[in-house]
Amino acid sequence: MECAEQKRCQELAKSSSFYRRIYSEVEEIGWEHLVRFGEDLRLLSFRIKDKKGRVHILQITLDGSYPNHPPSISADVPYLFNLKWSINSRLKDAIQQFHKHLEKLQDFWNLMDDIDHSILVSDLRYPQRALSHRQLNLSNDNYIILSIDANDPTSLPDCRFLGSDSGVESLRAMWKKNCKRWYFIFCFYVGYIITEKGFRNCGLVGKDGFKFLFRKVEEVLLAIMSLGDLPLKMTKLFLRMRDKPFSENLAHLLDIQLHGPSSIQKTDPQTECGICYAQYLPIDDELGDKSGSGTDCTCENNSCSRAFHSVCLGDWLRSITTTRQSFDVLFGNCPYCSDPIAVKTNTRK
Repeated sequence: MECAEQKRCQELAKSSSFYRRIYSEVEEIGWEHLVRFGEDLRLLSFRIKDKKGRVHILQITLDGSYPNHPPSISADVPYLFNLKWSINSRLKDAIQQFHKHLEKLQDFWNLMDDIDHSILVSDLRYPQRALSHRQLNLSNDNYIILSIDANDPTSLPDCRFLGSDSGVESLRAMWKKNCKRWYFIFCFYVGYIITEKGFRNCGLVGKDGFKFLFRKVEEVLLAIMSLGDLPLKMTKLFLRMRDKPFSENLAHLLDIQLHGPSSIQKTDPQTECGICYAQYLPIDDELGDKSGSGTDCTCENNSCSRAFHSVCLGDWLRSITTTRQSFDVLFGNCPYCSDPIAVKTNTRK
């Protein structure tokens, strides 16, 4: 967000020390990351990219005592982080902490993307970064709802089966049967390693040894394998299953062939505007034939695919100095991924 919006913030900065501070702190972060802000600068939305190129919106709400009290934050993530704040903190500190939080969630989102791209998911909607569950269409109107642990996405998920009594009974029995193997391996090495002998032989000494175990599962298993106290075949099976895609392990547990994603799922459209965050424009005579309409413009970058109201996108592009216009078309960059995007300007009558 640059040019016109930046100038408007600059004008506000002249009126009070609060506005001057916010203007200065936004400059530290970069105006290109600011998606939107409230008229009193107490509501700020920033566009943040993680290392995989996923775009996230961090919304920061300030009260009148800022910076004496920490701002409120919200984002499309499965759980929020505890913001560390002092009277000397600035908005850039919240952004940096959000970046670290996104790093912790990469494995979780990688797994969710694997599910979305390889299995038939029912009622898949965008955005979905905060969701930690998926309903999968198995067969013959039988479904499974998986709940993934965002802190430990590779652990066995909680599940719930839906469908006919016979189908659900069969799936549940297969799940329980094959889960026993997973639980056996897991409980066996945990039970072994927390013994004095296990701690001593594997070098895990001290009160933090048990926590270390769960952070270093692979190293622990390899250490146990070298001792020869676990069946080598079972340990290798656990490591092999851990390295397989989630979809393969799920098919193995259920002993069925999973359906791949539908053509609709592969091109699932986003319905909420990436600028105003509403699905439909308000009913307003000034909007002409666009009054009450839904999103009608989408970024062509497949890894982005953000949808917009052409009215909102046009207003956005007009505020950017690098936007070009040819006849009735505005040419600029997507507010999220920065790829080229264009929109017609004759959107209001």
